[in-house]
Amino acid sequence: MVWRAIVAGASLALLSGAAFAGCVTETLTVASGVVENSNGTGRTASRSDCLRIGNNEAVTPDSWSVRLVDGGGVKKECRGPRIERSNIQVGVQTFERVSGICYTAHAETGSGTDRIGMEAWAVCEIRVEVCSPD
Repeated sequence: MVWRAIVAGASLALLSGAAFAGCVTETLTVASGVVENSNGTGRTASRSDCLRIGNNEAVTPDSWSVRLVDGGGVKKECRGPRIERSNIQVGVQTFERVSGICYTAHAETGSGTDRIGMEAWAVCEIRVEVCSPD
């Protein structure tokens, strides 16, 4: 059987001797929190989080997506991805695998006295298809 994993940013077929039991879509919501511009200098709300991929799991190549589901302020966005990697041993060879997919929910109030009282926040939703062997 063939086990597919993302390795060093590319798809790689790994002979594992096991078939995939199935794939599921994992979802992670990242919320920046809310900040308010109270004095005209501007404020930033920013928070990062990662969807962790288990040691016995693989990410389906190009399966992840991210979208801004809510936000306010002059600049609101989902920044990333930042891919975390770890090593996996297959026989006598070591391969690099994806162990986490990270994004940052980021928002800014902007500066200036006309923006006093403005709030900023961002909420990002990350979806990834994760598969595991039998």
